[in-house]
Amino acid sequence: MELKLYNALTNAGIRSEDAEAIVEAMDVKMQQQLATKADMADLRTDMANLESRLIKWVSGMMVAMTAVFATIVKLL
Repeated sequence: MELKLYNALTNAGIRSEDAEAIVEAMDVKMQQQLATKADMADLRTDMANLESRLIKWVSGMMVAMTAVFATIVKLL
């Protein structure tokens, strides 16, 4: 990809030195946007915590709904 970009820039009339600088700057920017193994491990941890909280919330809602239904049945 870098060579294609460099060739496209130079073919468009951009000086070789400027094309190299542009390609290098874009390469650095792309490298910064890549996820690392540490990023992925953090994401997995966050997802596991979210899953745990969601299970607790759903379980609590089920208990609350059961209590409401039991109360309604007693009133009838």
